[in-house]
Amino acid sequence: ELLSRRRISPELNRAVKWYLSQLHGGSARGDRELEVVKQLPHYLQVALLSEMYWPVMSFHPLFSDLNVEVPTLTVHLTGEVLENVLAYPEEVVFSTWETCRRMLFVTSGILKYAHNRLDSNDSLTLPHRESSPSMGPNDQPGEQVNKNSWVSEAVLWIHWEHQGSLTAQSYCDLLALEPGKFAEAVALHVKSFPRVTLYARAFVATLAAQSEFSDLTYQMSDYMLFV
Repeated sequence: ELLSRRRISPELNRAVKWYLSQLHGGSARGDRELEVVKQLPHYLQVALLSEMYWPVMSFHPLFSDLNVEVPTLTVHLTGEVLENVLAYPEEVVFSTWETCRRMLFVTSGILKYAHNRLDSNDSLTLPHRESSPSMGPNDQPGEQVNKNSWVSEAVLWIHWEHQGSLTAQSYCDLLALEPGKFAEAVALHVKSFPRVTLYARAFVATLAAQSEFSDLTYQMSDYMLFV
């Protein structure tokens, strides 16, 4: 079920099924995906996690380009660095002004981001959450965050505090990328330095030009223009 749901390649599908058949009769023990993955030898774990996690990362311009130029880095990130995070309905993933520790990719589910904006007197205006006693989590104001999106990318490049709150509206599968582990991975793949540096400069320049900050994705012009 895991292999068909995640659209794993036929070659890897056969390799995983063969190993499981040798291990305990062809079926995986455990209900959760990660429990299945942990039953596999390391090389199959990395290959399987890479195919499971790469689709959501492929939408990001930097990682998409890195996959062409330095595919060993993206395999390293998806297979050994990214961490799976589960969020339950109404769970607050992060709150305003918390120090950000990780960038998040959304592999499934729906979340809502409530931005904390400043009023005309520069005083803090907290997101309004209780205008009605019967207001449910899906009625809260904010921007919807869906599958194949990412949030809090800024933490990869600068010290970052969350500019709003993120709340799960359904069961959500997220992937966490910590800046320290990302930096270590890049350091192991030196061919990625030029592109990562170029992108980081473009991102910070784009961020500096904003009238207000957000954890959501910034619309950057082609970062190659910053060469």
